[in-house]
Amino acid sequence: MAHERYQTFGPGGGRLRPGRPGPAAVWVRLESLLEGAGGVAANVGAWSGALAVVCFILILVSGVYLFLFYQVGAEAGYRSVQALSGEPVGAVMRAVHRYASRGLVVFALIHLARYLLTGRFRGPWWIPWLTGLVLLLIAWFVGLTGYLLVWDVAGFAAARVLAAGLDRLGILGQPLMLSLIEAGALRDNIFLIVLYVHITVPVLGAFFGWLHLARVARPRLLPPLLATVVTTAFYVGLSILRPVPLLEPADPARLAGGFPVDPFYLTYMALPGLAGWAVAAVAAGFATLPLIRRRPPAARVDPTRCTGCGFCVADCPYGAVRLQPAGHRPVAVVDPARCVGCGVCLGACPLDGIELDPAREAAALPAGPGPVVVTCENAAVQVPTEAAVIRLPCVAALPVSAVRQLARRGVEIRLAPCGLSACLYREGSTWVLGRAGRRRYPYWPRRATVIPGETLKMPLSRSASLRGRAVAAVILAVSLLPGGWDGPYWQPPGEAVLQVAVRTEAPFIWSRGLTEEEKSRLLPHMRADVPVAGERADLRLRVTVDGVPHEWVIRPGGIRRNGPSSFFAEVYLSPGAHQVSFSLTPLAAGAPPLADWEGTLEVGRGEARLIGYGLGGTGLTLR
Repeated sequence: MAHERYQTFGPGGGRLRPGRPGPAAVWVRLESLLEGAGGVAANVGAWSGALAVVCFILILVSGVYLFLFYQVGAEAGYRSVQALSGEPVGAVMRAVHRYASRGLVVFALIHLARYLLTGRFRGPWWIPWLTGLVLLLIAWFVGLTGYLLVWDVAGFAAARVLAAGLDRLGILGQPLMLSLIEAGALRDNIFLIVLYVHITVPVLGAFFGWLHLARVARPRLLPPLLATVVTTAFYVGLSILRPVPLLEPADPARLAGGFPVDPFYLTYMALPGLAGWAVAAVAAGFATLPLIRRRPPAARVDPTRCTGCGFCVADCPYGAVRLQPAGHRPVAVVDPARCVGCGVCLGACPLDGIELDPAREAAALPAGPGPVVVTCENAAVQVPTEAAVIRLPCVAALPVSAVRQLARRGVEIRLAPCGLSACLYREGSTWVLGRAGRRRYPYWPRRATVIPGETLKMPLSRSASLRGRAVAAVILAVSLLPGGWDGPYWQPPGEAVLQVAVRTEAPFIWSRGLTEEEKSRLLPHMRADVPVAGERADLRLRVTVDGVPHEWVIRPGGIRRNGPSSFFAEVYLSPGAHQVSFSLTPLAAGAPPLADWEGTLEVGRGEARLIGYGLGGTGLTLR
């Protein structure tokens, strides 16, 4: 009934090192320190997922209020946000919406780090891991659309940088930047779609949230009341003292800059190209971590010993055990796809009817008269010199039969788990305290001398004391501070810019119209003399600024090269007068130039001048 991870040590002093020293032990130690300082509520790592839910509730409440007053459109949306920022309740709601959105990402990242460092991404944890990554991506995307709805300089710059990145991939028919170079180019229905996405994508997130918790028997959706109150009060207070400023409206004729870049939703704006690809590679690597095929051992039930009491079903933190009919009584069955090998069900079985890896020989209990320290494999605790140590995957895996043997010998049992809320298997410490205190079946014998260790006593005492609650409030407030950071200030790559744009149809190299026979088979209004097949020529675009040439070849769109030719580029300049020439010529024999212009452009600081051809169905455009 033992696994190779069940190890028994003879007497020894000093600090007990975990069986697998590494990131998991370090993380558990950190959470134990937080618990010891401020009680259960202070363990931000254990409650990170629930704190993210609190942030989502604040986002939802404030978002409903903002939605009631928001008007759809570029100018209308900005004016409505401007009106909201001008009245007290609207300003607070907008700030709560912003700060709580950042807090959600902060706690989601803490939650991700907790599962990553403790190795809970493989085996049965693959569904929570992947759905958690999807939820984080959904949160980022929804936050980005929120910036676009305001359509101020920050939202406009975020849209420009994102559009430029997508244009570099070359997967779209025409550059997205062509839609962002003229005022009014984005119609109100575009913002209606963005608003629809902003509201409905979180519904998709609710589905992935359900999947995220599907394998948890008793999910902790909300943190302790103290943590909920502190989180809400912090964000509301911060919103009153430091409301979100309203930036200038979007203006395509100006270079957007001089505003802080949100470090959680607009990070890509401050990242150079290679860094952005590195972040994408890391995210892809996280998604492939469950492919590491190292599963924990699954528990097995001996049907000859199982009485169908259901204690194991009630105690399993992940719902991996169920009762099924087997003759005259039900028998417990373990689902290997959900079992994480914590061993909690071993301690719940009063008749030793469950085992982990039965092919291995059981480790004998210590034979000495000294005390026995029962601890977890990732816990680091102080062990007296005269004490022996029993290390388990979780302290709740200690079978009641072992407790009876130790009690008959008069051995003192000292419980030293990871912590209370810091338990990696969620409820192990809670269950073992209930069994020892005869509040949860199977009861431990009354004659057993059980002493909770510091990792249990300190969280319990701190949680009940005023000092512990005050420390917990301070720790929570510190964890909430990153949500108030606006990020570094963003500046464009240059002081001024010349935008070069083309959207036209190049002449055909060859084409074919409808034959008289084909026209006869069509309705009269469909018999136009237009090309129905052909290939358009490439265009050579040459722009010279102060004698410095910039040259591009623009290829026609479409698989058959018969679509329109679209192009966008930016040339950053210093303010002042510049000698500029623009030439657009088809690469076809005998084809005349489409445009040829030369002159002086006066460019002011922060200005975005435009020179293009074919925009809006016209010829040469200068702005």
